Amino acid sequence: MFSAAESLAASTFATYPTPKVVRIISWKLALLRYSLLLLVFLFIFLNQILLRGNHLRTVSLSGNAQISVHLPTIGNCDSFLSDCNIDFTPLDKLRYCKQGQDRIEDCKQCVYRDPTELSAASGPGQDALIPTNIRTFVQRRKCFPSEYNDWSCPDGIFEFVNEDGSVHLENDKTQPWSDLFVADVERFRLLLDHSALSDGGVNAESFQMSGTWLNCTAHHGTRSCRKEPILCFSSGCAHDPEHHQASLELLKGAAPVATKEGITKALNNSEEGKAKSPAKSKSRRRRRSPQHLPSLAAFESEEEEPETFDDLESRYIERAMENNLAVSLQKGDIFPVSLLLKMAGVSLDGLPALRNKSTYRAEGFSVTIRVHYTNIRPWVGLHVLPWMTQERQGLRYSVEAIRHPSQAFKRRVVSEENKNLTSGHLLGRRVVEEDHGISIVVQQYGDMKVWDFGYTLVILTTTLAMLAVSNCILDAVAFSCMEKSHEYQQLKYEDALDLEGT
Repeated sequence: MFSAAESLAASTFATYPTPKVVRIISWKLALLRYSLLLLVFLFIFLNQILLRGNHLRTVSLSGNAQISVHLPTIGNCDSFLSDCNIDFTPLDKLRYCKQGQDRIEDCKQCVYRDPTELSAASGPGQDALIPTNIRTFVQRRKCFPSEYNDWSCPDGIFEFVNEDGSVHLENDKTQPWSDLFVADVERFRLLLDHSALSDGGVNAESFQMSGTWLNCTAHHGTRSCRKEPILCFSSGCAHDPEHHQASLELLKGAAPVATKEGITKALNNSEEGKAKSPAKSKSRRRRRSPQHLPSLAAFESEEEEPETFDDLESRYIERAMENNLAVSLQKGDIFPVSLLLKMAGVSLDGLPALRNKSTYRAEGFSVTIRVHYTNIRPWVGLHVLPWMTQERQGLRYSVEAIRHPSQAFKRRVVSEENKNLTSGHLLGRRVVEEDHGISIVVQQYGDMKVWDFGYTLVILTTTLAMLAVSNCILDAVAFSCMEKSHEYQQLKYEDALDLEGT
């Protein structure tokens, strides 16, 4: 038998205390209880988890980007190669050229330039310059520091030289040897190869995401923007049905497609499209107006049937560029410069608001391309699950072009003649090329939701707290607002006997 002390210890420590539950039969209290539980469910599960994704951790995104400038070529080929045909607009059809028939007032002599000739404009990097106006000056060194001039050059180091070889007078306005517009800049193509990165291991290439560009307009000081889809040819579009359908509509607008099978070939690189490999036609295809764009049914003719999917893709890129559409490829996004100008709200032949002496084409300006990455959208909780791959978590990006209020933008490139490598002195002349144009800088930023078990536990803990609050509300109503509140209180709280005998 147990002693009294052992019985007391057993009754104290060897027990499991549990709350007493009283079931009160009342349809009013039952309705209130289920209403509160429904509100907790709607707020936590639907609003906080599925709609807002507050159980997910938000990570910041940055990125890598390279931009390069390309000519309007036929078939999207490399203009550096000898077998690549370039589709320039004839100079006599450009109004800003002196060679044009219907010239505007601020016109100049025009020349064709390719990215290789434009030097740094074609080099890959996060910034680039697309020259629109090239001015050439010639200078020669007029001062060499020595004992005769007290080792200084107070009147400057170089002096300008006129075309006849005479020295330019200081009181006269400096005139360039040549002042030329670069022809057909609006039809140049900008290739933006970018990816999203984060410290959490996110590394998504542009062709793995759905992209849009912001089409912004200003009315009476109010700026409004709407998102336009970037035409997608890569297989990554399959993860985003809405973007896939929007690409279909854009593609139909650029080149009407006759059959569903044909559009599947163009967008998804289907096996059926890869299997076909007839002889390639090398006929030179000139630019066509939108109403004369061929359909895929026309492509299936014997004369111009594409050889492979790449040929078919190149044909549609050509159509998209002529219709001012952006295209996403595996090597990056292609934007016609005319679309970039539209996004920035700039016309090259227009006059800036703060300076009205010369056009944007003559003086240049600066544009920032901002790429924003995110997978945060309504019902994000349905798209970010622990078993889903990164490609299926709905990461998207939007591209915005913002014009800077800078007065102008220019870059000077110097080529020197006969330089003494020992002293560094320029013995001959130097040619200074002053390039005015479109300066482009890329900025990348963003944030995305990722699965985190710790954040999920925080939301579940919040659920327990809200359930406790709902029980308190239910008890308060039952004990204070019901006809039999006193009986409910007696059932809830049982008064024990006075064990101390007072």
